[in-house]
Amino acid sequence: MKNLRQRKLFPDRGKSVFILAIGLIFMMLIVAAIFYIRNGIASVKKKIGNELVSIAELKRNGITEWYLDEINDAAAISANTFLHAVYLKSISSGDEASGADLITFLNDLKTEHGYSEIFLTDVEGNLRLSTSADSSGPGTALVGFIKEAVREKMVICTGLYLSPVNNAPRIDFIAPLALPEGELQSAIVLSIDPYDYLYPLLSFYPSPGRSSESVLLMKEGDQVLVLSNLRFEDGAALRKRIPLPDLKGNEALATDGFKGIIEITDYRGIEIYAYLCPVEGTSWYLITKIDKDELYSGLREEIVLVLILLVLVGLFLGAVFWLYNAERQRRVLASLLQAREEFRTTIYSIGDGVIITDKAGMIQNMNPVAESLTGWKESDALNRSITEVFRIASEDTDEEVPNPVIKVLSSGIVVGLANHTNLISKDGKRIPIADSGAPIRDESGSVTGAVLVFHDQSQQRNYQAALESSEARYRRMFVENPQPMWIYALESLRFLEVNDAAIEKYGYSHDEFLSMTIMDIRPDDEHERLIKSISETSFELNHAGEWKHLKKNGEVIWVVIVSHLVTYNGIRARHVMVDDITERKLAEQALQRSEEKFRVLFENHSAVKLLIDAASGQIVDANASATAYYGWTYKELTGMNIADINTLPADKLKVEMENVRNRKQNHFEFRHRHKDGSFSDVEVFSSSIVISGKVFLHSIVHDVSAKKFAEQRVNLLIRSIEQSPVGIIITNPHGIIEFVNPKYLQMSGLDSEELIGFVPSLLNRKTGDRQIVEEVWAAVGAGKEWSGEYPEHRRNGGTFWENAVISPVFDKEQQISHYVIILEDITAQKRMISELKAAKEKAEESDRLKSAFLANMSHEIRTPMNGIIGFMDLLQEPDLESELRSEYIGIVKSSGERLLSTINDIIDISKIESGQAVVNHTRTNVNQLIDRLYKFFRYEADEKGLVFSVEQKLNDEQTWVNSDHVKLESILTNLIKNALKFTRRGSVKLSYWLVDDSMLEFRISDTGKGIPADRLQSIFERFVQADVSYSRDYEGSGLGLSICKAYAGMMGGDITVESEVGKGSVFIFTLPYLPADEGHTAHEKMHDSVAEPPAGNLILVAEDDDISYYYLNKLLAGRQVKLIRALNGEEAVMQCRENPNISLVLMDIKMPLLDGYDATRQILEIRNELPVVALTAYAFEEDRQKALDCGCVDYVSKPLKRDTFLAMIDRYMPDKKGL
Repeated sequence: MKNLRQRKLFPDRGKSVFILAIGLIFMMLIVAAIFYIRNGIASVKKKIGNELVSIAELKRNGITEWYLDEINDAAAISANTFLHAVYLKSISSGDEASGADLITFLNDLKTEHGYSEIFLTDVEGNLRLSTSADSSGPGTALVGFIKEAVREKMVICTGLYLSPVNNAPRIDFIAPLALPEGELQSAIVLSIDPYDYLYPLLSFYPSPGRSSESVLLMKEGDQVLVLSNLRFEDGAALRKRIPLPDLKGNEALATDGFKGIIEITDYRGIEIYAYLCPVEGTSWYLITKIDKDELYSGLREEIVLVLILLVLVGLFLGAVFWLYNAERQRRVLASLLQAREEFRTTIYSIGDGVIITDKAGMIQNMNPVAESLTGWKESDALNRSITEVFRIASEDTDEEVPNPVIKVLSSGIVVGLANHTNLISKDGKRIPIADSGAPIRDESGSVTGAVLVFHDQSQQRNYQAALESSEARYRRMFVENPQPMWIYALESLRFLEVNDAAIEKYGYSHDEFLSMTIMDIRPDDEHERLIKSISETSFELNHAGEWKHLKKNGEVIWVVIVSHLVTYNGIRARHVMVDDITERKLAEQALQRSEEKFRVLFENHSAVKLLIDAASGQIVDANASATAYYGWTYKELTGMNIADINTLPADKLKVEMENVRNRKQNHFEFRHRHKDGSFSDVEVFSSSIVISGKVFLHSIVHDVSAKKFAEQRVNLLIRSIEQSPVGIIITNPHGIIEFVNPKYLQMSGLDSEELIGFVPSLLNRKTGDRQIVEEVWAAVGAGKEWSGEYPEHRRNGGTFWENAVISPVFDKEQQISHYVIILEDITAQKRMISELKAAKEKAEESDRLKSAFLANMSHEIRTPMNGIIGFMDLLQEPDLESELRSEYIGIVKSSGERLLSTINDIIDISKIESGQAVVNHTRTNVNQLIDRLYKFFRYEADEKGLVFSVEQKLNDEQTWVNSDHVKLESILTNLIKNALKFTRRGSVKLSYWLVDDSMLEFRISDTGKGIPADRLQSIFERFVQADVSYSRDYEGSGLGLSICKAYAGMMGGDITVESEVGKGSVFIFTLPYLPADEGHTAHEKMHDSVAEPPAGNLILVAEDDDISYYYLNKLLAGRQVKLIRALNGEEAVMQCRENPNISLVLMDIKMPLLDGYDATRQILEIRNELPVVALTAYAFEEDRQKALDCGCVDYVSKPLKRDTFLAMIDRYMPDKKGL
């Protein structure tokens, strides 16, 4: 009894583990559901966000394009010359016809562009003209925009606003009319109703929802102004303002230029999901939104389904737990019943007598052995005291001893009996017994009774009870098993027993089954196989495999059978267990049919087909078309990788294969290799398929080489026509244009829309030259080609010449289907021929001028040279008088200066011709320059008896300018010299002043001989003078004015002349006025820095030419200076380093070993205070600038002028005493 009480069929630990497992599964499902919901929310947000971005960007681009188009249209309309003409004519003369034309023109513009109103105003906003008869003109709000547009000379947009007339939204584009100067400043106002395009664009939604909308907004301080209509609030456009604090999540709206997805509350206070972006070129923002409620509407259904599924799974798990617990309780109850039955069976069948009492010692059970031994029937003994029925006495004394049950009940312990105890039966018979008693306890451990066991005589009976219990259990397992089972006789094949699952599966009743054999549930085609299987099956356990069975309703099902040998009621039989595999079998058959169909289609298809391993690229199958196309056998082809055929690099090919696997792309164009080494262009369609759990690529290949070649030919032809250097027009047989290439559009200035559908003038009998048109039609109508030159008009009204060739195009029936017109613009050729004729005439004229010029140059060079050489010979006479010597020296000097002037002119003109002349702006005092020129030329004027005067009109603040000082002085010097040279009596006057604060104007007027009218322009040409004859009265090279003209142009100015023969000339020289600061230039500072050099009168002369050094030595003879000489640049550097007494360096630029520039730089590195003066025969201005840039303080050009040179020496020598 103790073992029975402690026995537990289902331990508590197993129950706890099962509950824990159920809980964990349910928690995992909850976590999975939460993850799924969150992922769904993120996916929906991403998808809807992408849609909102696409829609918003589409609308934003549309708004931007519309806005820019309106700006450009306004600019184009305001620049229309016809509009200007009729407007000016209408307002100036009040011409009614012009006014009517203007109204018609404006109405046409209004209709064409969809404007609600167009009106013209003056700059003060006064209405001049309107397309609306009852127009009130611009309101006061528009006047400011009109003034701004006229002042800034640009198109101004008012933005969206409520019209003061009808309180309706509108937007105006205001453009100034580009009228000629002096005319009334006016503007054109183009009014647009946003309901015509802008608002419909916003309201359009590709995928309409119940809450989606796009709205234009504009920030005004801490408020947002709604610019467009709202879907859920009428009349909100330009009337509704929403305070930013009222919008939950308004940080994005408060950030200027923000662009992105936002989550805020809208004007209804409803949470929305939206995309916000600024509209380019405006202060507007576009927001495209959807209510969060709608955003999650589709997901909400999925969430509900997930929750329902989760609840169902929870209920299922609960049901499983309930079934588990119920089964557990059922098993416990069955176990208890079984235990009770076993207990009863045990006590009634064991060979010992057993008596059971309650806790009061009253008999509850007695087994037969106990009855037999005690003499009491159990029925008589029930509820009798154990002491009355079970009386024991000592075998030795025959005295009754205490009953062991009383002791067990009182002490709760097991009591063993002595071996020598006799049981006194009812009839007084003594029976020796020896055994024990034990307490019976409940779950709490309390004693509920006792069991007394003595000399068990019922082992056989107990065995029988156990056997019957086992058979009952097996029966229940068979009958109640959910898998169909039966038992059939091996000899007769008749069903001996079937369970309920078989009855339910096959539709037969239990009695019907028992009247049938196993042959009755087999189709006829299975009988032979069944008999063979039974005859060959000798082992006990048999996996009989798959079979077809017949149900009662005639349905055939597929089953898997497992059987084993049994003996049933003495009959050799088999116990069969059946598993229904019909669904799996049908699926396998369908798959097999699909594979067979695919195999037939694959192998017999005319297209090239390949089956490729998606992971490795290995070709695993190919059809006959593939082997025929590529040239490899099936075995060769299936042993290759797709990379052996495809010319694409391996890494790129892998990417494309991955795209097919991921279903991103299934159409490709490749180049494939053939066995013979050739290549073909192919078009490939690929898709991924799964075979036996492995991914393959099914590729269909089409050869498109011919198609590619044809496309290339067509594209080449199209590109050739489109990129042709000549114009091409194609017309139909009636001469109507069907195609025109870009070159002709460029030639004519027209758009294709203006040409296609019209007849070109060359074929137009109405608008073209009738004679030429008839000639053309006569030729091409007869199937011949026509060519010729023809004048045509451009869009801008200009005329151009074209060389035209017209050829007919014939169809298959040799009928003319089209005409091809080849047009070449020969305007430039005609112009070139005309210019060549003019150039020829000019060249002939220049040839005549050149002859005269060469004679003049010969005269200008030979004459001074003759004077120099001749008088130098005279100076060599030993007894020459002092006065004559001085006269001769003056003549030689004058002739040398004349020769040097001619050479300088030739050098200057060569620099200009070669492009080496540059402008070097420096700070220049104009008044000081003019004063210096006046003082210089005053003596020459006095000598000639002329009055030379200057009229100065620049104050001290205006006199400093940024200009090229050298070129400015050269121009003025040349003009003054010419005036003095060509004036024999009278006066020469120099005047200058500032014009409009932008130009300096110089006038050099004289009372000389004047210039003929036909020579006024030619005097500025190179080598040309007013008098080009051999008998001219004045010397000169004829280059001076040409040089001045070129210098003036380089400096941004010009030189013109006014003259009358016999009365004199006025040369007018203009120059841009560039004011300069009052500071010092770099060179002035440099000069200032050496104003007071160190003491000493030692001069280093770096000169490699002996005659030049001798000349310098003679110039400085008699002055308190000492000269030392360096023959090259390196020697000059060395002497400056070793001799600190050197106080001035005269540096020749061109010397051996080290030139003057580098020598100067090295000397200044050693002694930066030492002044260096450049001496050079170079005459270019850039050479002077280069010398100053390397550190020279001054620049003297050879041949040296004595007075200028000595003045320079005095300026830089530190000790001027005795100089």
